[in-house]
Amino acid sequence: MAGDLKNSRISRLEVTDRLTMKYGSTIRTISAAGAESTVDLTELGVMDVVPGTATADKALVLNSSKGIATITSATITTLTSDAIAAGDASLGVTGLAAAQGGAIAVTGGTSSTTGNAGGAVTLTGGTPGATGIGGAVTLTAGAGGSASNNGGVSSLVGGAGTAGNGVGGVSKVVGGAGQGSGNGGAAQLTGGAAGATGAGGAVNITGGTATEGVGGALVFAGAAGVGTNKAGGLASFTSGAATGTANGGAVSVVSGASENGTAVNPGASGTVTIQAGAAGTATTGTGGAGGAVAITGAAGGVSTGAASTGGAGSTVTITAGAGGNSSGGTDTGGNSGNVITVIGAAGTGTTAGKSGAIINRAVNGASYLKKMPAPAAKTTNATLTVADMLAGWITVDGSGSATSTQTTPTGTELAAEFPGIAAGDCFDFSIINITTDAAENAILAFGADITGVGSMIVGDNASGAENASGLFRFRYSGANVWVCYRVA
Repeated sequence: MAGDLKNSRISRLEVTDRLTMKYGSTIRTISAAGAESTVDLTELGVMDVVPGTATADKALVLNSSKGIATITSATITTLTSDAIAAGDASLGVTGLAAAQGGAIAVTGGTSSTTGNAGGAVTLTGGTPGATGIGGAVTLTAGAGGSASNNGGVSSLVGGAGTAGNGVGGVSKVVGGAGQGSGNGGAAQLTGGAAGATGAGGAVNITGGTATEGVGGALVFAGAAGVGTNKAGGLASFTSGAATGTANGGAVSVVSGASENGTAVNPGASGTVTIQAGAAGTATTGTGGAGGAVAITGAAGGVSTGAASTGGAGSTVTITAGAGGNSSGGTDTGGNSGNVITVIGAAGTGTTAGKSGAIINRAVNGASYLKKMPAPAAKTTNATLTVADMLAGWITVDGSGSATSTQTTPTGTELAAEFPGIAAGDCFDFSIINITTDAAENAILAFGADITGVGSMIVGDNASGAENASGLFRFRYSGANVWVCYRVA
């Protein structure tokens, strides 16, 4: 058919060569419902594209692999995809710039089947070339505003457990695996750098708060060695180094406090335990030694100046907790804590192992100091108080009243002064007879549940040549029973 068609109806048009439309022409379509749409020549021009390649001002047409390349940027409200891969250039996902900056959420898919896990979200750095380093993965919160506002928080949070006693999800920071003889990658948590005069950012690692129940545990553990004769991994706590004349940072290990003020009988505060690792067993040969526990003060700093002085070595102090005060009128204050030094039991066998010792190995014969109160002074027959006994000594001066008898408290009264006492525990007590009158001996007698071994008479000091002092050792047998031994 040749010529022009105007205001004509054609039920079927087959074009075997070309269809030429002059500038300004349009194609009008009418739907079954009677709605009309018009497409002009400019709109038809956007269809002139290479499939799979994005071209400016052109339509997007997928290639045979259902892909499109070279898209520079796109604004997408919701993007659902199996994977997004960048080409040679970097891939950027940027929130919308607006009065409130647009958030970016990457969320794993919701499972549609009961019992199946939700979709995982994985951020993985790119694979390097043969000798290159793998691509980094960086999670960085936004910087503060220009008017000194705080930087944004960066959080790694395990998913919350839901109904049915579900456990919260684990949140992990794990270094990459090494290959061959290479070390595994370090996992590092570092507080932010400070401004010109500010303090560096703290790193807080806190067990989870319970709604009702036990708070979450906090565990620091070096990994076990794998293979033959491989050491376990080191677990180390190191405070920050100081500059100039400032002190280095402190290292604190503090157990949790018990409930304060609301409970009638609150629980004890948490225990702090420093314990060496258990020794390995052996089927032949010798079992491994238990790990050592060392609490060592730092050496004093070296000084090289002509008139300078080296720094003092640090003091090591082990202090039991003070007893709690009571202000309720007739209430009783709490006992102070004990400091207990225990030697490990020797191993049994055909030949028993040797028991360890408590060794005071001072350098250069340094003095060993013990704090003692002044001795109570006795003159006549007396019943000693527990305080007299725990002071460790008394003096006796009969003052012309002949022999005097000093009677101890009962075994029950003595045991009550040692919370946690065990059979075999003992303490020493001395009597010094300072009288210069002959025949004024001092005799040690005992309250209920205490018996003596040896002479309990301390002679007078009239001639200055007699043994006018006595050393006695009180050993606890259990059930409030004591035996007193004359030692010297």
